[in-house]
Amino acid sequence: MKTVEGRYVILDSNRNRFKRFLSNTVRFCKTQAEIGKVYEEEPVDLTWITYTQKFADELVKAVTSRRRTQVRRAFPRHECVLTVASPRPESVPTLHGLFSHIVGDNPGYRWLPKDELSEVLFDPSINRSDFIIAAASDPITRTLSLVRGNCQPLVVPFSFFEPSGDGTKPDFSNVRVTDFGRTVALGDYESSTDTILYETDREYRERTLFQRKESERTFGASLFRLRKQRKLKRSDFPTLASKTIARIERNEIERPHCATLRAIAKRLGVPPEDIGEY
Repeated sequence: MKTVEGRYVILDSNRNRFKRFLSNTVRFCKTQAEIGKVYEEEPVDLTWITYTQKFADELVKAVTSRRRTQVRRAFPRHECVLTVASPRPESVPTLHGLFSHIVGDNPGYRWLPKDELSEVLFDPSINRSDFIIAAASDPITRTLSLVRGNCQPLVVPFSFFEPSGDGTKPDFSNVRVTDFGRTVALGDYESSTDTILYETDREYRERTLFQRKESERTFGASLFRLRKQRKLKRSDFPTLASKTIARIERNEIERPHCATLRAIAKRLGVPPEDIGEY
């Protein structure tokens, strides 16, 4: 399945909310006419992002109209539609007929908060496939369907999520994606995206192993190993956000503030200066 990372078209009524993300690879439309113009002008594959049912309908109307009058392309585009708000059930067959890939066409999906979703989708400095943007739980088949930031699907069985060190069990009826796509929460239980992808994606695992060899002597790597030894989650550090711990472990923060370092050391039960020795 081919997915699109290069060009995005945001369909929404509030341009100001996305203003800082707009660029030559991220465009914005709020009318059917604007949608049609982009569809005609852009020769490349696109990912359309609809935040309401209304804009999913506007996209269908615009594309259907253009296809009726447009000369068939020599090379059909492989377009993706990412429906943050699940479209009307009646429009789903049409969407699948018009576009090669639809993501989120079921109301069971739980998405990252909109602001965090934008950061993952439109930040050119990150590898979007390393983040999870949506999740849906199926209690009958006992599977969790995840959507990565590059719109690729990933299905994981419930059995993958074993109880944490403190005995917390996953609650598959309460699924959330948090921490800018770095964490999948199942009730009070949390699983890092790193852990999920490392165990299920060979390419991710090989890339991660290489990166770890390059950075295994860093403070972040030592913190990660020590936290695992203590059987602690990233959310188990009082006064510190789990995303802060994640950033330190990823070496995005090379030198934590003194107060942060003291809080980490206190929870781990070691002197601050000893963390880097693990």
